[in-house]
Amino acid sequence: MAKNDRLTRDKQKDKELAIQAAKHASEAYAGRQRKFEDLPAYNHIIDVCRILTQHNEMNDRRRAIVELHDIVEDGLCSSEEIRRRYSSEICEQVLLLTKPSAAHFAHCKQVRDHCYWQTLAQSYKASVIKLADCIANTQHLLVEPVDWSRRYIAEKRTFTQYIRFNHPLKDHLHSILRFQHHRLGLAW
Repeated sequence: MAKNDRLTRDKQKDKELAIQAAKHASEAYAGRQRKFEDLPAYNHIIDVCRILTQHNEMNDRRRAIVELHDIVEDGLCSSEEIRRRYSSEICEQVLLLTKPSAAHFAHCKQVRDHCYWQTLAQSYKASVIKLADCIANTQHLLVEPVDWSRRYIAEKRTFTQYIRFNHPLKDHLHSILRFQHHRLGLAW
């Protein structure tokens, strides 16, 4: 019985963390717009959650991570605050999803991206979230500048090459990237 009680407490704690993270993210992104679109920035988080739910990859702990996945990278919260308010595990996953700033790799963006993708790909949990994140972003390429879209597609195509496991999200992202690539008039 003690094991079931602990599982129930853990699930309740995860649910509370997800609710707290959703509130934190919605407040942090309040009034902000998506880049190149007249949509609330928080819609992106909703899109990522929807994609993960459709692929049976959502639970309350993952929901908390998704809610916070861009918050450090966007400069709206520190990693120390994430660790303090949520947990070390959630903070570690958020940091895996946070691309290092260009200042840390001023000498070479390619080195930065290689290190980021390689590290990210070692975590199944973080990779699945990143795949859903990329799908959500790629679905909005119709409204973004062509040059930016081309760079984004090339970068995300490289990311999929680092992922060593098979997953429908990886196939889905690859299909969307191929479609968008052709839409821009480029050879795949």
